[in-house]
Amino acid sequence: MSYRTFKERVDQISEFLADRGVAPGDRVAILSENGPHWGVAFFAVASMGAVAVPILADFTPAEVHISSAFRGAGLFVSEKQYAKLEDASFEHLKLRS
Repeated sequence: MSYRTFKERVDQISEFLADRGVAPGDRVAILSENGPHWGVAFFAVASMGAVAVPILADFTPAEVHISSAFRGAGLFVSEKQYAKLEDASFEHLKLRS
């Protein structure tokens, strides 16, 4: 991914977050394995003044469940990690799709 493409994606995600009510100081979790998409999510959150909360992809479902108790505004989850959230409840999130 070029730096230009990276910046464009960061800007798009930042705008997406802001349009859904995520504001500076809000916490947004990221549960994903390493890759360009993780960096885009992290920089999008940080560039708008929100707080990125990384959740390690190596965590077990029980550890992720504990981490999901945080009261953040949003959560990015990769397809591979999604199954770890089966029992979690995220009604409080501003960001949903």
